[in-house]
Amino acid sequence: MISFQDKADEISGPSDISNTVRFLEFPVMDGNEMRVVVKSQTGEKWLLLYYFSEETEKNRFEERLRPGLLCRVNGTLEMPEGPRNPNAFDYRTYLLTEKIKFLFQAKVFGECEFGKKKIVEQLLTLRQNAILKVFEQVPEPGASFIVALIFGDKGMMEGDLLEAYQKLGISHLLAISGLHVSILTAILYFGFMRFGMRRETIRLLLLFLLPCYSVIAGGAPSVNRASFMGFCLLFFSKWHKALHPLDALGISFLLFLLYNPYLLYHPGFQLSYWVTATLLFSGKILQTMHGFLKPLASVSFLAQLASMPILLFHFYEISLLSFLLNIIFVPLFSSIVLPLCLLSFCFFLFPPIQVGMVTFLNMILTIANNVAMFFGKLSFFTLTLGKPPLMVFVLYVILLVAFFTLLERKGWKIRKAYLLLFIPVFLHLLTVKYSPIGEVIFLDVGQGDSIVIRLPFHQGNYVIDTGGVVSFKKESWMEKKREFDPGERIVLPFLKSRGVTRLDGLILTHGDSDHIQGAQALLEKLHVNWLMVGHTVEKPKLELDTIHLARKRGVKILFVYDGIRWKDGPVTFSVLSPLKGERAGNDASIVLFSEIGGLKFLFTGDLEKDGEEQLLNRYPSLAADVLKVGHHGSRTSTTLTFVEKIQPKLAMISAGKNNRFNHPHPEVLEVLQGFGVEIFRTDEQGAILYRYLFGRGKITFMKK
Repeated sequence: MISFQDKADEISGPSDISNTVRFLEFPVMDGNEMRVVVKSQTGEKWLLLYYFSEETEKNRFEERLRPGLLCRVNGTLEMPEGPRNPNAFDYRTYLLTEKIKFLFQAKVFGECEFGKKKIVEQLLTLRQNAILKVFEQVPEPGASFIVALIFGDKGMMEGDLLEAYQKLGISHLLAISGLHVSILTAILYFGFMRFGMRRETIRLLLLFLLPCYSVIAGGAPSVNRASFMGFCLLFFSKWHKALHPLDALGISFLLFLLYNPYLLYHPGFQLSYWVTATLLFSGKILQTMHGFLKPLASVSFLAQLASMPILLFHFYEISLLSFLLNIIFVPLFSSIVLPLCLLSFCFFLFPPIQVGMVTFLNMILTIANNVAMFFGKLSFFTLTLGKPPLMVFVLYVILLVAFFTLLERKGWKIRKAYLLLFIPVFLHLLTVKYSPIGEVIFLDVGQGDSIVIRLPFHQGNYVIDTGGVVSFKKESWMEKKREFDPGERIVLPFLKSRGVTRLDGLILTHGDSDHIQGAQALLEKLHVNWLMVGHTVEKPKLELDTIHLARKRGVKILFVYDGIRWKDGPVTFSVLSPLKGERAGNDASIVLFSEIGGLKFLFTGDLEKDGEEQLLNRYPSLAADVLKVGHHGSRTSTTLTFVEKIQPKLAMISAGKNNRFNHPHPEVLEVLQGFGVEIFRTDEQGAILYRYLFGRGKITFMKK
C-alpha cells in the first residue's frame, strides 16, 4: 500500500468532496503542476489537477502514479470553463470530446493501492515503458519522431519545430494515420507469414492487435479511424466479401459518434474523416493519373483543397507552400522516415543494426527539419483569412463538393469550375478581414490589460497593451516547459481569427509586465508598423528590452507625450498623458482619447489618483462615454472627483478572475454605481466587445 497522506486530513468548503478515483493514464508533470485523467466512483471521467508544494513530493508521485492506481482524494469538483474571448480555444468542448465532464482540483491525497489491472492499463504501461526506452537509446531528433509516429505522442518535440510543421500544413505527417496503420499491418502480416503462420491465424491475430495498437498509439481520432477501418476490412474478408473502404469509413464514423457525439467538434476527427472521404470519392479522378508524380500531386491537391475550410475554421490560416511541400514530404515520410522509425524501434535487441538505422534516420530528419524551419519563417507564404462565419464555412463545403463533382465528370480541364473556389474566399474576406463593422475589444487576459481596436474595412488595427503574467521567483523544478504568455495564447490568436497580420500600431501604456509582457509574441509573429511608448525616463528593464526587440525587428519607435495626435480615416487619437520626460510609472501611463463608432473612449492604462488629478488640471472639460478604469479597478484609482468630471456612461474593468489583489475594489465599484455608470468586468463577463456600423454600435460580452 502506498501513502501520500502527509498533509492535513480535513479540508473545508461547501464544494469540497472526497472520492476514490482510479488513474486511467500516466500523469503529465509540468513544473509544479500535475494533470491526469481519472475515473470517479460513479464511473465518470474527470481531469484531476494537482499542484506540488515540494520537489520531493513531485518525485514521489512521478515514481508511483500508474494506470490502475486507486486513491482516496479530497478536492473541489468544478465544471470546465468555456472560452472567455472571441474565437478562443473551447477547453470545455475539447474535454467533452475525451468524455471528461469535470475538473477535479485535488488538495489532499489519502491512501492509494493498486486495483486489478485492466488490459487497457497494461497496454498503457507497455506504451510508457517503450517510450522511455526510446529516449534512453535513441538520440534526437530520431527519438521524438519515433515516439510521435509509433506511439502518437508529439509532446516531446521542440515547440518551434512542431509549430513550423503546423504552419506549413504538413503536421499530419507527424500524426498516425491510415498510411501508418497500413504499413504497420503489412509489416506484421508478411512478418508472420515468414514465420509460417496460416493466413486465417494472421487475420485473427491482426483483428486483436489493431484495437491494441489504437490504445498504444494514444487513441487520437485519426488512429481510431484508421485502426477501425482496417479492422472492418479484415473482419469482412473472412467471407471473401470485400467491404468497400467508404462503407468501412461510414461504419466507423457512425459508431464513434454513437460512442461520443462531441467527437464531431474535434478538429482531428473532422479532418481525418472529411479528407479521407474526399480521397475515396475521388478514386475515379485519381485512376486517370499515371506515373509517380501526377498521382502524388493530385492526392496532395485534393487533400489540401478539402482540408482548407476546416483549417481556416479552427486555425484561421493556410500555407501556400503546403501543396508543394506535401509532394516532397509525403513520399519522404511514407517511404523512408516511417519505415526507418518502425525498424529502428524493432531492432532494439540488435544494437549494431539499430545504430546504423538511427544514424541514417537522424541525417534525413535533420535535413527535413531544417527545410521546415526555413520555410516556416517565411510568413509571406502564409495566407491568414481569419475564422469564416458559419454560413461561409457551409458555402466552402458545398462549393467544394460541387467542384469535386465537376472534376469527376469532366476531368481536370474545367477552368471555369475553378472560379467556384474563389466565391467563398471572396465572401470570407468581405465578412472578416474587410468587414464594414468596426470593433473595440477589451480582451480577457487575466490580471492585465489588452485592448484591440479594429476600424471598418481594414482601415486600421491597433493594440493597446498585450497582457502579461506577474511573475514571481520560482525554483527550477517549478518552472513549466512553456510558461503561459497572454500575447501568444490570447491576443495573437484573436487577431489571426479576425484576419489581422499587420498592426498599424502597438501601444504600450507603461512598462509593467501585466501590460507589455505579451508584446514579444506580437512583434515576432506580426508585421508592426510602429511601437508607441511614453516619453518617460527611468523605464523598467522589460520595457527597454521590448523597445530593443522592436528596433531589431525594424519597427519604428514613437516616444509620445501630452498633445500628440494622429488620424486614421475618420478616427482621431489624442495622447493626453504622460508629460514629456516624466518619470516612468503608473501615473506616467499613456492616456488615449478617441471617438470611435459614436462613443468617446478614454483609455487610462494604470493611471492612479495623482495622475487623474494632473489630467483633470490640464483638461478640465474632459468627458467620455466609455472609461477604461485605471489600474484594474484598484482603490488607488478612479476617484469620486475623476468620475464626477469625466461623467462616463460605461466603465470597462480589466481584471483577472479570482485575482489575488481583489480587483476591482468595492470602493471603486461603489463610486461608479453612485454615478449610474454601467460596469463591465472581464473577470466576470470575459471579453467585452463594442461593435459598430456607421456610427451605431452595441456592447456584447462572452460570459452571460
